Amino acid sequence: RLIGLSKKEIDYKVDKIFENVGLKNSLHSFPEELSGGEQQRVSIARALVKDPLLVLADEPTGNLDPNIADEIIDILENVANKGSTVLMSTHNYPLIKNRDKRFIELNNGKVVK
Repeated sequence: RLIGLSKKEIDYKVDKIFENVGLKNSLHSFPEELSGGEQQRVSIARALVKDPLLVLADEPTGNLDPNIADEIIDILENVANKGSTVLMSTHNYPLIKNRDKRFIELNNGKVVK
């Protein structure tokens, strides 16, 4: 509503974003009814609602099991493939090392590679 969209436009956009992040069946759920991975997907959906040029993701896979973490990375990769820049921080290098993306490794605040 704040960006001036009609109810029809909002409903369409929310449905589409929730489908893109794998929450199509959880649209009317309350936060306490969602798992940690689902809550993280809601956070991503909220970030995407205005079609941002840049998405900042600080440890988006923290405290998630490896399968769900991989799904979250897939979602962020799809966001990047659609034109947004995704800047993500993580301590979980094994999760991202096989991805075909650019990485910057820091150690004590210094660029290592």
